[in-house]
Amino acid sequence: MIFEKSTAVKTTAAKVWTLLLDPNVMGACVPGVEKIDVISDTEYLVTVQVKITFITARFTVNTKIVETQPPHYLKSVGTGQDSGMSSSMTQTSEVFITDTGPGACELKTRLNVELVGKFGTFGLNIIKTKVDRMWDEFSQNLVRKLEADSSAGGSSQASPATAQATGTAPVVPQASSPAAAGAPAARPLVWLDMDQEALDKAYNQAAYAANRQQLLDRYARRSDITRALRGEPARAQYGPSEIEGLDIYRAPADNAPINIFIHGGAWRLSTARECGFFADLFNGAGAHLVVPDFTSVETVGGDMFPMVEQVRRSIAWVVNNARSFGGDPKQIYVSGTSSGAHLAAAALTADWSDYGISADAFKGALLCSGIYDLEPVRRSARGAYVRFTDEMVEKLSPLRNLHRLSTPLVVVYGDLETPEFQRQSREFAEAVRKTGYLSELVYAQGYNHFEIHETLGDPYDVLGRAVLKQMGLSVRAQTAAAMALSE
Repeated sequence: MIFEKSTAVKTTAAKVWTLLLDPNVMGACVPGVEKIDVISDTEYLVTVQVKITFITARFTVNTKIVETQPPHYLKSVGTGQDSGMSSSMTQTSEVFITDTGPGACELKTRLNVELVGKFGTFGLNIIKTKVDRMWDEFSQNLVRKLEADSSAGGSSQASPATAQATGTAPVVPQASSPAAAGAPAARPLVWLDMDQEALDKAYNQAAYAANRQQLLDRYARRSDITRALRGEPARAQYGPSEIEGLDIYRAPADNAPINIFIHGGAWRLSTARECGFFADLFNGAGAHLVVPDFTSVETVGGDMFPMVEQVRRSIAWVVNNARSFGGDPKQIYVSGTSSGAHLAAAALTADWSDYGISADAFKGALLCSGIYDLEPVRRSARGAYVRFTDEMVEKLSPLRNLHRLSTPLVVVYGDLETPEFQRQSREFAEAVRKTGYLSELVYAQGYNHFEIHETLGDPYDVLGRAVLKQMGLSVRAQTAAAMALSE
């Protein structure tokens, strides 16, 4: 069961954030909380009493804060059972905080909760009504606390006397922290709740995909097979240097839609050649596939600007020259995976007047497993080969330039990717949703970073199905186009 609430608060996002991290405040706001034991700064044991009709349960819930982006986003997960072991629950809570003006912000909460056992035997409507009421009470208590603290000058602690006078729950005693018990000091955090080792791993997809090399080899092998069956793609130059070329896999008919695929490879690996097998899907569905090559970030001394500029110019070339290879300039789509999704998004948030084309030249785009904010990447091991600067992070982070977006997006990510890649996709999609340009957010279960990339070549799998839907193409059209190709 999913519940979403949104409310305006007369205080700043920073003050909301401070209270959210205070277990005493949360204990006073959540109805039925009897005790909170603090295990660490991000983990608590919460005892809460819940009553539905004639059944009362006392749950002990292990709650962990699993993601934070101060002061705008917090995610926690919890699992627990009641003392009689007759019911159990799981919950995931997300809090989004957005500044709306001086001294004001919007607090949005999303709760996904499941109950089994005795509680699970009640009708869905009864359970939803109960959880909905509890969530409403929590939200109201939190807003009152926030606005009261703001009026009082920002103090987040209430004395027992004040708590009794206002009718709120008293402050919950905290357990001693591990540090106080003599545990070794934690390593310093460099991003959200991650130390350097964790952050480096979070931006290293190989650490989460043991089959990486097997899949990379298969991309190349499948692309060789595609070219053997369909022939070599046409090659065109969009710029003066040798690398500034693009492969054009033509559809059987003229005036066909076009998909421009921007390849990934951590900004330093891969070429257009390894993406040839996607032509089976696009050409078979009656669309042209264009895959540009561009420089590696290492080739230009770690500077990402030349790479992004080449990607933008390659896309502009396709818009201006679509008819030269039988393409319809009014049906141009862009797609990209991994660092290619970042580059595609950086292109789609460009000022296209600099390239002589309209910002609405693109019908849609599909972005999979991308990076949309460069700041955490800057702090990771990738900073060893990308020479990040403040200007680069600001200008080339798509998340920071959505005011120039005018293309409907489909955003996709897999549940077996690194936590940071998943977080980046979710938060980017949420930001795009607020602009009105999010067509769909696809959460693909059972796919790691390299597995999901491969599905763009299969009309029945995640990316293939999503891109055909976006372009208004079908499997039937694919079959007919494939037959025409073979004649």
